[in-house]
Amino acid sequence: MLTKIRICFESNLKLLRLGDKQCYICIPMLLTLGLMIVGIIVGRFLRTKKNAWVAPAVMVTVCILLFIMGLRVGLNKEITSSIRSTGVMSVILFACGTGGAVVLTWLFTKYVIDQRSKTNHSNVAKDTAEAKQQAGRAKGK
Repeated sequence: MLTKIRICFESNLKLLRLGDKQCYICIPMLLTLGLMIVGIIVGRFLRTKKNAWVAPAVMVTVCILLFIMGLRVGLNKEITSSIRSTGVMSVILFACGTGGAVVLTWLFTKYVIDQRSKTNHSNVAKDTAEAKQQAGRAKGK
């Protein structure tokens, strides 16, 4: 049984049918993967050369990408009309996630790291005291 292949030129593919064996190929996604693979190959060949320009180029590219994404969000009326409720939910999720991470880190540090530290310090103190006793015995001989 042959599989039908449909090619999509839009960036958002909303329908994927698996039941009747139709396969949708999204050209922008293939272009993205192709560019990434070409970048990997070029990077492999440039690995031995001095590449001081790569980090600033990545930073500029990311800034341009973020600007364009913000522009696209700003032009979308649905997103801008619901930004207040979405923003409140985002702040709540951020606060809960960050607060939980801080509390768990504090508890872990207090009960796990400090206990190990106390055990190590007591072992070091015992070892130091034993070493001093042995040194005193050695001098006495």
